[in-house]
Amino acid sequence: MSISMDTVSYWLAFGAIGMSLGSLAILALTSKLRDADRHHGYVALAITLIAATSYFAMWQNVGNITVNGHTLQLARYIDWTITTPLLLFSLLAVGLPSIKSSKSAWTTGGLLVALIGLDIFMIVTGLIASVVNTDQQMPWYVFSCLALVVITLLLYNTVYKLSKKLLKPAASKLYINLTVFLTIIWVAYPVVWILGDTGTSTISTVSENMAYAILDITAKVGFGLLLIAGLMDLTGKIKPKKDVSTIDAAAK
Repeated sequence: MSISMDTVSYWLAFGAIGMSLGSLAILALTSKLRDADRHHGYVALAITLIAATSYFAMWQNVGNITVNGHTLQLARYIDWTITTPLLLFSLLAVGLPSIKSSKSAWTTGGLLVALIGLDIFMIVTGLIASVVNTDQQMPWYVFSCLALVVITLLLYNTVYKLSKKLLKPAASKLYINLTVFLTIIWVAYPVVWILGDTGTSTISTVSENMAYAILDITAKVGFGLLLIAGLMDLTGKIKPKKDVSTIDAAAK
């Protein structure tokens, strides 16, 4: 099934423009953050800029290949391989104080490595499911979904418990709010995949690309804006010293 670019291109353009405008908004808000907190905004900006480039590439039909009669958008998987680990890094940067100030440095570092490793595994197995023969897809799809389940359990259980232990309630609340927002969106991705062209072809290619564009903008631009807004609110509550980040100042 080939992609009809006269219809799909609308949603790819929507993604590229939405990510670009979102990047400008995140950049403007980042400039209002304290110097010690701007790294949060820079990571959020990197995520949306990478996604904007990915959507522009797909819009220009760069990296599209045909596998087993299906059009595979390689730029999308490259985007996810880079930006989803950055989103997890952003979550941990909010949920836990920096390693140098944390009494559980090894635990914090280990969680970050585990989450990023599982995340890359999730994307790679999803990519493999997209390129193998139809009768071989399901095991790879299940592996990818299982990785998402483990990531979610780690975020809600291990990381959240550690966050409540190391941070004041207002900071750990910001972490869990962002986690709920992100994971609800992430759960929708495997649903779109299995219904889309690389899965069962239950929905049209246009609907698949529309769903991904809306999910991506919400997960990346929406997350970045909520993170910065939440951090600004937390700064007002914590009132950190000049050279201390808000999250570190919220450490118990």
